[in-house]
Amino acid sequence: MKKLVILTGAGMSSESGIRTFRETGGLWEEYDVTEVASPMGWWKNRDLTKARSTADPSLIYEIGYKEIKPGDTCKKGSQLRPHIVWFGEAVPVMDEAVQITSAADIFVVIGSSLNVYPAAGLIEYAPENASLWLIDPNEVIIPAYRKVEVIKAKASEGVRILTERLIH
Repeated sequence: MKKLVILTGAGMSSESGIRTFRETGGLWEEYDVTEVASPMGWWKNRDLTKARSTADPSLIYEIGYKEIKPGDTCKKGSQLRPHIVWFGEAVPVMDEAVQITSAADIFVVIGSSLNVYPAAGLIEYAPENASLWLIDPNEVIIPAYRKVEVIKAKASEGVRILTERLIH
């Protein structure tokens, strides 16, 4: 049995009307990324719905739209912060994602510009003999030293095409 691993990006949900970040008309054209996805941006606008401990990332709290204030702490006494990954921070389960990718027979990227690291770098951990696929309607720069089959289509159509190609 072959092991299939799929990495999805914002383009996976764009067909349902959810705007992506980087495309023309994307969210980053309206918002300064440092105002939205950075600690400084959070201090200016603290309406986020989950919080986690600064000392123990496994302690996660549902807070609704309650503001996180200095002095709001977890059960271990450390300051709470938004339960998000800010630009420049490590992705919490990246090591596990690398292990899963390293065992893939088929690695598929759907709806990603492959510009946001470290997730975009997962393709580099796929085994040399793995079958690599990219589904995206836009031009995406892929590693030149890897053979990647490109399906230039939106997610739903691309997955249909991929399925047909993998079955036959």
